[in-house]
Amino acid sequence: MKIIVPANCVSEDKRIALAPEHVSSLIKLGFEVWFEQCDAPFPVSDYEAQGGRWTCDKRQLCSDATLILSIGAVSPDVLNLISSPVYVVGLLGGKRNAGLYGSRFLQAYALELLPRISKAQFMDVLSSQATLMGYWAITQVATYLPKVLPMMTTAAGTLSPAQILVLGAGVAGLQAIGMGRRLGAKVSACDVRLDTKEHVESLGAKFLHLPGIQDAEHTGGYARALTPQEQKIQQEFLKTLLPSYDAIICSALVPGTSAPLLLTHDMIASCRPGTVIIDLATHLGNSGNCEFTEPGKIISFQNVTTVGAFYPLSALPVSASLLYGKNLLAFINLIWNAKAQRWMLPEEDPLLEAMCISRFSQ
Repeated sequence: MKIIVPANCVSEDKRIALAPEHVSSLIKLGFEVWFEQCDAPFPVSDYEAQGGRWTCDKRQLCSDATLILSIGAVSPDVLNLISSPVYVVGLLGGKRNAGLYGSRFLQAYALELLPRISKAQFMDVLSSQATLMGYWAITQVATYLPKVLPMMTTAAGTLSPAQILVLGAGVAGLQAIGMGRRLGAKVSACDVRLDTKEHVESLGAKFLHLPGIQDAEHTGGYARALTPQEQKIQQEFLKTLLPSYDAIICSALVPGTSAPLLLTHDMIASCRPGTVIIDLATHLGNSGNCEFTEPGKIISFQNVTTVGAFYPLSALPVSASLLYGKNLLAFINLIWNAKAQRWMLPEEDPLLEAMCISRFSQ
């Protein structure tokens, strides 16, 4: 059986689906592991030492493939060379891209559809990658903020700690809170889900409740989209908070729809001079939480610096690939029954059924 790892469709994404240390585990399960030539964050020799094979020939890569492992969507160039039945696993864009794989009778599993339950934690790629994005956000604050994060007492006097506001206390937001606190900043956080209050406060941050908005938690622990009236209340409340903070990290996402608009153009005048705004919601090239941020761009105006994330984990490709590959190994151990030497059917496991967006029989 042959596992293949094609090069990423998006050139800006420097991650790879498997690190060298993951290859030997798959070989022990009876798989061959092939990689398409790319600018990997690990030396090719490290992969080869573990038994991995590399090729720049797409036909050779795809010949007799059983399983495709991908970071994002698989390119049509690869899919056109695949003969069914082949399994496809990755962050495939959810059900909206089901037709791309279903039309080729491929069995595809979109990892972003993994239910948020304890059994699924070991294969939760969204959480593992979001954790690193929260860390990345704090490094950007430290880079662009014109002051230090911790309080410092020197012979010349005392420097007060930076005040950071985190909007959205999901995995990325909580990691940003934790890193900010460890670096000595004073951190506050705001989220429409009341259940996040305990998590925020456990990290030593202050939780800010949105007045006039009931708990907006939806299925799976995610936030629901706010009504227009609720969104207006949210923006008015945030506008009163902005003058108190040196940096704002935006990490609010709602599954299945555009990122909620938290900060508008007219709110920027409320910010302190030198404020830094990090918008993580733009990380895949989409519109973010801020009306004035753009993916991959650093924009300065009105004495405020805005950073729009765009595949930010390309700055941390080694760590991101190590975690992603670990998640994939956990998924493979779920879908491949090594004892019976067979692939599990989607209906045999609720996790597989939730992630399956196309089947061989379609």
